[in-house]
Amino acid sequence: MNKIVKVLTVAALAMSANVFAHTEHTYLQVRPQGINLPLEYTTFNERMTAKLEDRFGGNFMVTGWYAQSSNDNKIGEYFGIHGKSEFILNYDDLTDETKCDFDLKRIINLAETGDKATVKFHPKEETWGVRFDYYQNLDKLVKGLYLKVNLPIVGVKRHMDMDIDSTDALVKSNLYSYFKGEYTEDASGTVPGQFALDHAYINHHDGSETGVADIEVTLGYKFLNKEKYHLGLNLAIIIPTGNDGEGHDLFESIYGAGKHFGFGGGLDAQARIWGDCDHNIKLNLVANYRYLFESSEHRLYRIKDYHFAYLNLGRVTDSKLTPAPNALTLNSDVTPGSMFDGILAFAYNNGGFCFDLGYNMYFREDEDVHVKGDLPTGDGHAWYIAKRDISFGTGHTTFVASTDAQSTTALTKDSLDSESASTPSQFTNSVYAGLGYAFKEWDYPLMLGIGGKYEFAAKNSAIEQWQLWGKASLSF
Repeated sequence: MNKIVKVLTVAALAMSANVFAHTEHTYLQVRPQGINLPLEYTTFNERMTAKLEDRFGGNFMVTGWYAQSSNDNKIGEYFGIHGKSEFILNYDDLTDETKCDFDLKRIINLAETGDKATVKFHPKEETWGVRFDYYQNLDKLVKGLYLKVNLPIVGVKRHMDMDIDSTDALVKSNLYSYFKGEYTEDASGTVPGQFALDHAYINHHDGSETGVADIEVTLGYKFLNKEKYHLGLNLAIIIPTGNDGEGHDLFESIYGAGKHFGFGGGLDAQARIWGDCDHNIKLNLVANYRYLFESSEHRLYRIKDYHFAYLNLGRVTDSKLTPAPNALTLNSDVTPGSMFDGILAFAYNNGGFCFDLGYNMYFREDEDVHVKGDLPTGDGHAWYIAKRDISFGTGHTTFVASTDAQSTTALTKDSLDSESASTPSQFTNSVYAGLGYAFKEWDYPLMLGIGGKYEFAAKNSAIEQWQLWGKASLSF
């Protein structure tokens, strides 16, 4: 109970937290697609609470939906530099941030003959899918007992939608190739070679992933179950069936909660505040708390004191420099922690028609992320930050820490910014509505419905989006 109170308190305080924007992060875990009370409850809530005499007590619903993000500039700032979604890469020592946000020579080790490049991030997310919900009334076993199962099949497409502008065609072409993992060079004269990027790609492909997101099973008990009102409590488990972070793309497409097992509980209440059984207005309150446990994921870590995760590293005896994401996308222990999803809504019912209008609050605490194990040590294994002006000479054809590294101290776990690899707390508010019609007189009542919502994000660590859905349910 204390944990739930703490989460609700922090969530309430977060309502005024929009003044703080996150930046220079390398990973964003958005709201899991299965944690969506408006999608589940609109119009279907009337079917779940309907008392059908001499029936089995089952309700099966199929919901198809489509959603699209709308705060691409804010999410661009989240992944960008110095809180900007549009930033400058230039051959510069970074003494004047109006001219340069990050040194271009630390990304691509070429002679300083090119012009600066302006990079713009405007990430986008699209989700679509089909959700299957089943509600079973278990009054025949214990009066007030019920079971719920939901299973979403989800498609996710996330894309950084990066634009690069430069008056130098070669700089522009090289940067596009670099972020797509296509830029590689062999050592030539005094210029070291460079390996291609093989993690944290940007604009590498369309970013689509499809699969079964997490399955949630809920067992509940309505300890107050009267004609005009009910109040119940429930316990739930989240069975992880989605995918997890592998670090292949900077803005990874994840369906589900990243393969984290979850457990929690909730409250479900309804009261008829006006009218009779056939024509009425009802007030619905649902509050769900979930805790997601630790699991392994691959996350990209930014090096402390460097504002961009893309810079060159060196390893003793290597003749080529290595993009940092290749070496610093590391297996990690990730604990998402607490999530809260709640709705407060009015439902107007008239005959077979049902209209829902409500508010949805979602909160998620900061992730806890730590590297598993230690970074490699020893010549040929340990990583060093390469100097921006590294060059080879006679008898010097491979990386030497004493001359080619920014510091002769190799990178360790303490060199990494764990916060950059984690998703900060999230808080969103949604308004939603649904309209449905149930053929109540049928032997097996059929309900058809439509709905939609708009979700506002209090901080740029969460996606703002609109969502539309259509559903059909059968009671038996």
